Amino acid sequence: MEWIPNVPKNPLTNEEKEKFTRYICAVSLAEGETLRRILHMRHPVLQGAGIALRSLEGGIIDVSEHYWPEIPRREDPTNIDMCIQSLKFINCEMYYKDDELEILEKALSGAPLANRKEFFVECLRLRRRERNLWDDTPLAKIFTPQEEWHMIRAKAILQQLSIAIEKTVKTRKKPNPWWNPYKIFTEHDTDEDGCLNRDELIRMFEAMKLDFSSTDYYEVSKLIPKNKKGLYTKEDWAKTLNLRSNEEIENILVTKVYSQSSENTENQKWICQVCSYAHNPKWQVICQACQHDILGQPVVKLNENEWQCGKCSLKNNKRERFCNACWNARPSRFGFQ
Repeated sequence: MEWIPNVPKNPLTNEEKEKFTRYICAVSLAEGETLRRILHMRHPVLQGAGIALRSLEGGIIDVSEHYWPEIPRREDPTNIDMCIQSLKFINCEMYYKDDELEILEKALSGAPLANRKEFFVECLRLRRRERNLWDDTPLAKIFTPQEEWHMIRAKAILQQLSIAIEKTVKTRKKPNPWWNPYKIFTEHDTDEDGCLNRDELIRMFEAMKLDFSSTDYYEVSKLIPKNKKGLYTKEDWAKTLNLRSNEEIENILVTKVYSQSSENTENQKWICQVCSYAHNPKWQVICQACQHDILGQPVVKLNENEWQCGKCSLKNNKRERFCNACWNARPSRFGFQ
């Protein structure tokens, strides 16, 4: 709703009209219908005010008797235009035409880019919109310096790629439930220096099978910083994609596979990846036969006179048939059946 208070009954010149202050406020549909009824009833409260009901796009739906439109100022957008685009911004709109973006940029010219983004993301979170990715929409220009506009598409792909990796770590069951992006990076690091060149980086992304094109991976590679040798380090790669740490990802995998093993295997057992022992109870995370954990990693180094409890992980002397802490039986590889 647009409101002009203290409107006199006498005709005004354009110069006099420009001196009046206009107010814009957002009203609900029910409130708008109430105001429209007041307009048509010529309520006394409107004798000294001009009111216009507008749609969210700025189009005028209805006006009062004493309302007059704002006078355009050559090439500059009117205050009403800037208010309308600002309300759309608060409403978490993401798709704007070029001229609307210019008006919105003018309206937000006094706000730093970081503040604009922080405000919009918070509005998006509180309003719970179905779409929460704005990097691939025209609105991204409002949060990006003009000299970086050519990188907007790459940044949008980067955000989508990061989300896809996070989702795959948590949900992939087949063919490889142990899917870990850090291990895939290491597999493509043939010289074991912790770095990849651009071709190796793109092949690594392709090996992840995340349904992005090679062109998309090439665009993302432009955003990952290089070291002095022109290579991509694992640390910079993980930081740019905002990945969890390797330890956090492995904990997620342990929980996921442990849960899947509990639900899908016979008698609630899980199979060791190292020795294929298939009768490990679901409440143990260490293989009873080879003392590797559920990810296939050795838990501790034991000498020939020690064995580790698969239930509480305590190291015991080989002469002990039961764990000194929890009384769990010694694994059969040490001669106890």
